[in-house]
Amino acid sequence: MSAGTSQKRLIGDIIPIDDISVGGAKEKNKKYKRISNLHRWWATRPTIVSRITTYAALVNPPLSKHKNNISYMCKYDYTTGPDKTSVRERARRYIAEEWDHKPKVLDPFGGGGSIPFAAAWLGCESHSMDYNPVAVIMQKCALEYAPRYGQTLHEDVKRWAKIVGELFEKRTASYYPSRDHYVYIWCRTIQCACGYTIPLIHDYTISKKRNIYCQSVAKNNTISFTLHGGQYGPYGAGPSEGQVGGKRA
Repeated sequence: MSAGTSQKRLIGDIIPIDDISVGGAKEKNKKYKRISNLHRWWATRPTIVSRITTYAALVNPPLSKHKNNISYMCKYDYTTGPDKTSVRERARRYIAEEWDHKPKVLDPFGGGGSIPFAAAWLGCESHSMDYNPVAVIMQKCALEYAPRYGQTLHEDVKRWAKIVGELFEKRTASYYPSRDHYVYIWCRTIQCACGYTIPLIHDYTISKKRNIYCQSVAKNNTISFTLHGGQYGPYGAGPSEGQVGGKRA
């Protein structure tokens, strides 16, 4: 297959969308060993979805030839790790059978880098760009620095993360005086005529999954918060509505 060839790609045919969605959802629930955990980015696509859609855009029907390989690509643990190469090599072989040169894949809105990362995984010549400088740095870390520096990069990131973490802790100690509490909610405040400094909070929910929320308590010109809900805490009527919504306080 050469550039400009007007053939129907597999992406325009029927592919197992349900299986791909399930695989992508399972990947997003993983807390470790995911490229997107390098930096949280809005609308980041799971690597599973990006790999399969990129693959389907590079090969032709019928689905029967590619179905087994796509099914394996839906399983994150089958494709991720230095020893998990069989699915990747098979996908690269199928792509090579249909192209007379290494395909070039360009993502002009690369964002978190899921598609260019997937294209490189599939053995393509991967190109990406983005207007946002944070996205550019993210893509460089994932697509350029990691292959170039390998384990050295891993050790450098750990070392500098520790240095930056210690510096951050030192400089913000006056704002977070207690080491017993490691979660803080930042919010804007207004000064009320009654003497209270009122925190403007959109939602008092801490964890929907565990039914934990906070409530504000006004006493002695000070607003403090109490925790409610959860398996062991006192059960109240539920979190109260916040004071901010629809860009209005």
